[in-house]
Amino acid sequence: MSIKIIRCVDVETTSIKEPPESGVCEIGWWDVVMEQDGDTWSPCIGDGGNTPIDSGLPIEPEARAVHHITDADIEGAPRLGGVLDRISDGVDFFAAHSSAFERKFLGDLFGDKPVICTLKAARRVWPDAPAHGLQVLRYWRGYTEAASPAHRAGPDAYINAVLLADLINSGASVSDMVAWEQQPSLLPGLIRFGKHKGIAWSEAPADYLDWLANKSDMDEDTKFTASHWLRESGTC
Repeated sequence: MSIKIIRCVDVETTSIKEPPESGVCEIGWWDVVMEQDGDTWSPCIGDGGNTPIDSGLPIEPEARAVHHITDADIEGAPRLGGVLDRISDGVDFFAAHSSAFERKFLGDLFGDKPVICTLKAARRVWPDAPAHGLQVLRYWRGYTEAASPAHRAGPDAYINAVLLADLINSGASVSDMVAWEQQPSLLPGLIRFGKHKGIAWSEAPADYLDWLANKSDMDEDTKFTASHWLRESGTC
């Protein structure tokens, strides 16, 4: 039997800014173990852990209000570089919920290994979810696993592993999710702005989609989504 390890990672940070003004103050990880039986790959939840990290930066009040980690909690903790080898050992894939955020802090950890963004995957697999944040999906999908407190690296990595296994069991392949991570996000549900606000992306007029995709100054996710539905309409 062949086995592949997908390691879900999550970080808490010292501020709401981006590096180098912000650093990691806690990192958590949890594995999804993929077991092959013939041509079928099945996921199960493996082991995980978490550790405080001393980035050398003070933890600012806005960040503490989210994760409640204090400077005293990370006193004497290792630097991030001192734990990356241990966290990357034996890993075939990495995953994170909103991998673009984790990439800013963990680029050295990911290296050249394939990465899955469970946020982008969930938007494709469950476009009708009320929202696609990790904790919203946790309760919307009915996960009963105990993982607390929320907004801490270890528990959030565990819920992310449960979410990833759920995505795979719902039909999302690992190869597709790796490809989706490298693209802008396909926005789900309804358009949330402009003159067609409240209309499903799939029902938007082709000329409006063309304007969004090719002539507007909207963000890359909006342009990508408009281009997708323009192609689906057969007018592109």
